[in-house]
Amino acid sequence: MTSSDAPDTVLYDQAQDEWVLLLSGEARLEIAGEAISLSSGDYLFIPAYTPHRLLQTSAEPGCTWLAIHLDREA
Repeated sequence: MTSSDAPDTVLYDQAQDEWVLLLSGEARLEIAGEAISLSSGDYLFIPAYTPHRLLQTSAEPGCTWLAIHLDREA
């Protein structure tokens, strides 16, 4: 998945755990009200039902992500 350099700042609160790896670029996220900065190679685990949103992404290089959603019911 590749992010725009003007991301939609929708607040997510999903039923799945999520693990994300930032493959390129830099990003700022809000996780449960706390701002977190990521650089290429950084990863993050977001537990289910944790409010989170993308605040900012770099334009050059752009942000490319690997995101894995883990369904607790499976």
